[in-house]
Amino acid sequence: MKPAKPLHKKHVKHFQRYFLNCSIITALAVPVPALAVNIETSYGKRHGDITYQIGGQFTIDSALKGRARFPLSELRFQTNTPIVSASLSHLFNEEWMISALVTKNTNSSAGQMQDSDWGLNYSFENPQAFPRDSLDIYSESRLKMSSLDIKIDLHKKVNVNFLPLWEIFVGAGIYSQRYDFETFDTIQSYPSTPERPKIILDEKTLIYRYDSTMPFVSLKMKHHFSEKFLTSLFINYSPWLQVSDYDNHILRKKTSEGESDGWGIIFDVGIKYLINKRIHIQASVNYLKTVANGIQSQQFPEDSEFDSAEIGLRNTSEQTSASIGISYAF
Repeated sequence: MKPAKPLHKKHVKHFQRYFLNCSIITALAVPVPALAVNIETSYGKRHGDITYQIGGQFTIDSALKGRARFPLSELRFQTNTPIVSASLSHLFNEEWMISALVTKNTNSSAGQMQDSDWGLNYSFENPQAFPRDSLDIYSESRLKMSSLDIKIDLHKKVNVNFLPLWEIFVGAGIYSQRYDFETFDTIQSYPSTPERPKIILDEKTLIYRYDSTMPFVSLKMKHHFSEKFLTSLFINYSPWLQVSDYDNHILRKKTSEGESDGWGIIFDVGIKYLINKRIHIQASVNYLKTVANGIQSQQFPEDSEFDSAEIGLRNTSEQTSASIGISYAF
């Protein structure tokens, strides 16, 4: 199912911002002959989730205002898939390094989507009979996912007197995530009213799309323990995270679009074994966390009591991956 036209315009703006940042970064590199080129490929496993929560201040039909529990609703999408990565890096002038990394999932089965709603009975049914924090609706669904991660960065080698055995690079870059989810085989239960029967839905129930752009500043540290072993530590931090997301509750005919901003951090630890001057075997562990706050705009079907609403939104992504691979230098 294709997203609505307003979503398309937002994603065009999103990718325009992405390529603008890429142009700024690559423009800093001086076009001199490369002294080192390194190509890497790797295979691994990613574990984690992308979550969005809504609640707090809300507005209905641009008139009715109020405040709900936060989170009023939470949708957690697992991202547990095998992944493949490919990267290319160039060392210029023995001090400038530019690199690009692409990561893709190899299996669409990513785990589960968990949907939780709190305080609905308190707010809309009977506040005397139900607490504000009661879990009133909970569902689990099977999940399909398509993902693409892209990272581009530029670094300059610096001399640090108190770390003479380390190669230190400082720089900046941009990291982008694009994830598309579909849920099906949904089982919905009612924990606060267990006498209600469960609902089982075997068709597609939801479409969710998550896009993030994260310009970052970065520190890279490399150390040769011996002629054969090299270890590395990368730290990337951003206070400029931008997230756009889209939710289509297919059976309810309700669509939601969100815009949020926040921060993100990436840690990467790796080790390489040098078979010879050109061929290396490497292993790495990567950790990513992002948090963004904003507003979600909701559109209801024509037969609904309301037309539209806005409500507070929080997007988080937390993922850990481990991979092994091989690299070739020339």
